[in-house]
Amino acid sequence: MGGFNLAIGFFSTLLATLIGVIVGFWNDRMTDEIKSYARAIQHLNSVNTELERNRETINHSVDVISDLQEDGGGETSHYAIDLLSVDAWRAAVQDGLVDAVDSDLYQELNEIYYRTKAVNELIRRLRTESIHPSLGESDEEDLLADEMWTISVTYWNEEADEIREADLATVIKKRCNSLGIRIDGVSDDIDEAIKDLKSNKESTEKKTLKRFD
Repeated sequence: MGGFNLAIGFFSTLLATLIGVIVGFWNDRMTDEIKSYARAIQHLNSVNTELERNRETINHSVDVISDLQEDGGGETSHYAIDLLSVDAWRAAVQDGLVDAVDSDLYQELNEIYYRTKAVNELIRRLRTESIHPSLGESDEEDLLADEMWTISVTYWNEEADEIREADLATVIKKRCNSLGIRIDGVSDDIDEAIKDLKSNKESTEKKTLKRFD
């Protein structure tokens, strides 16, 4: 009889231990899931803010280029255009945002920031160049050509699907406008993703609380 009681006590202790391990594992999993949602929400908020600021910078850059093209620049010798920020997106990617959001949204954001980095490279080049010596002059053989405002570059024109040549500032202006349109288009998608993540986070928190009631 004593051996039976000893066995019962052993198995009871073992069962309690197993239940404790399972509960602890489940609780750790739920906690990690909640933290993951919180990080994703924080990253998307930061990316959204960064894109809003980049949109403002794009508007200012386009205004600067347009003003110079309209007024001739006076005594100006260089452009002063700010670079676009990519810090929030870089942090989000490093923290695994790809696992927390819809793949279509992630791909669109990735494309936006790819184009952002490309524009930044053009801006860096523009900062080192003096304004074109033939400021405001156009090709006499091509009356429809853009007037030259900076060094000319050969680039790929997506709309025409062909190689074209234009001055660097005009290329930046066109690509900034295109980038701005994409930023405007993704704003609502980011807001919706944040809303979904918050809902998932709250649902997981409620499950955790009910489990320990």
